[in-house]
Amino acid sequence: MRSFRYQLILALAVCITAVSLASTYFEVLAHKHILRVELENRAIALGTGLQPSLEQMFAERVTPQPSLFSYLLGQQNAALAIALYDAQGRLLAASGPVTLLDAIHPAPIQDTLKRGRNEGAFSHTGNQNWLEESVPLHTNGKVAGALVILEDADSIRAESALVWQHTFWRILASVLVIFGVTLLMVRWLLMLPASRLAERLRRLRMGHPVSHSPEQNSGLSWFTPLERELENLTESLFEARAAAATEAQLREAGESLWTAERLTAHIRQKSGSSRIFAVSNREPYIHTRQGKEIVCVVPPSGLVTAIEPVLRACDGVWVASGSGDEDRATVDEFDRLRVPPDDPRYTLRRVWLTPEEETHYYDGFANEGLWPLCHIAHTRPVFRATDWETYQAVNRKFAHALLEEMEGSEEPLVFVQDYHFALLPRMIKNARPDARVAIFWHIPWPNPEAFGICPWQAELLDGLLGADLIGFHIPTHCNNFLDTVDRALESRTNRDQMTVLRRGHITAARAYPISVATDLSGDDHKAPQATLDELLYEFNAKAERIILGVDRMDYTKGIVERLMAFERLLEEHPWHREHVTLVQIAAPSRTRIPSYIELRHQ
Repeated sequence: MRSFRYQLILALAVCITAVSLASTYFEVLAHKHILRVELENRAIALGTGLQPSLEQMFAERVTPQPSLFSYLLGQQNAALAIALYDAQGRLLAASGPVTLLDAIHPAPIQDTLKRGRNEGAFSHTGNQNWLEESVPLHTNGKVAGALVILEDADSIRAESALVWQHTFWRILASVLVIFGVTLLMVRWLLMLPASRLAERLRRLRMGHPVSHSPEQNSGLSWFTPLERELENLTESLFEARAAAATEAQLREAGESLWTAERLTAHIRQKSGSSRIFAVSNREPYIHTRQGKEIVCVVPPSGLVTAIEPVLRACDGVWVASGSGDEDRATVDEFDRLRVPPDDPRYTLRRVWLTPEEETHYYDGFANEGLWPLCHIAHTRPVFRATDWETYQAVNRKFAHALLEEMEGSEEPLVFVQDYHFALLPRMIKNARPDARVAIFWHIPWPNPEAFGICPWQAELLDGLLGADLIGFHIPTHCNNFLDTVDRALESRTNRDQMTVLRRGHITAARAYPISVATDLSGDDHKAPQATLDELLYEFNAKAERIILGVDRMDYTKGIVERLMAFERLLEEHPWHREHVTLVQIAAPSRTRIPSYIELRHQ
């Protein structure tokens, strides 16, 4: 760090010196030009003052006496010497030092006699510098002679030297100031942050928690990329230590619990060389513009929480609909990008849908039809022929994108997500019989009577039975699905094995309750949860207790009923007023669908 500091100071000093010398050089040139012009004007003014009397002498053919020139020279103390020449360039009279008169250059005199105008030139001999100004004298309209005035020019050199002297001291002062400022800047902006980073790395190496508070990290703004990587390293290291500690506890207890590391090993063991491909409508990362920057946002979705660990574990491919306003700007020419942005683990392939496709496929058939149908909600399902046609077209579009990603992969594992792609398993199976296809139905499966409302139930069931495995949340949904297949299709169901045989292909239905990863290590390296006072301050509320609800804005979540129940609580038990506060956080969802608009109004 010390050598870097000195190198930085030396580089700045050299740059400042070079710039100062260059600017001073041009400043001296400009100053010299101004002084020379002033000296020329002064000599011309002197010559113009003497010009009438000398021209009269030439007209009267009177030879001027040297005493007159000596007198004139004494009156004009700025001039070094004065000389008079005739039309042939012969010296008629002069006054001044002999050495200067002998050094007069004949060229300006000859030019004046020839052109009849003022001519000037700077000359020097030894340490003497002067301006030689030649003024024409006319008689009867013709050049009769020339008056030469020698003006002292040593002052120009003296002033130039003074400018260079001032420049030297200015450069010296600048270098000293730069030296001091650089020392302070390097210490405050480089050495102190670097020391803090080194201390954090030391604590991290020793296994101590590392603070991420803004106050302590305020001086690390110059090290923002390094700081981000350090945070990622810290998080990864503590996660690894926590996982190792959890594994050790499990070995001691003889229990079995899934961790990210066990998931990775399990998938690699079971899938072998096969690659995993996930398909969903919602993408795990959305790119949007905030001001002048493009930011990456993780949407509020249980799907992302449940599925992403699998893709991270095996470097898979996630095919999803691009919904961010800057999604197209962040993909390559094949509509792919590596995610997560800070720690790329798998590939995201985006599929582009038109506004009409989103309206009919997503808002229409999926969320105005299948969603209320499967939830048996107090909202009537709506099925339209145009929505169904678009639903089929979008499933084909996703199948095409997925098949492109699967090219070159032997026996790929395809994991289809949710009711948006009920037709996709059959499409993939028909195109790639070697693919192992599974679909997870993230919503309930209703009884056969309720599902029979859908005009295209047979097509949906046939599409689902293209999968080798269909997952539901609970066994009741599996039984409802098998009952629906029994009633709607020609097939053979096996209740003992929970399978369906149709056209020589067997599909299994299984219950897989979704869980989330929890931290059981008990380490205190993560930020503590917000206290009650902090929550109350954030929501500008006053209470002794908080009831907290976090949901997506959906009529199946019971948000309206929850609010009414809380109102009933305060009405029947008024002593809870001013003591209990309900905080309901609801992420906006499907804002174009009329039933959801009505829910927001409620």
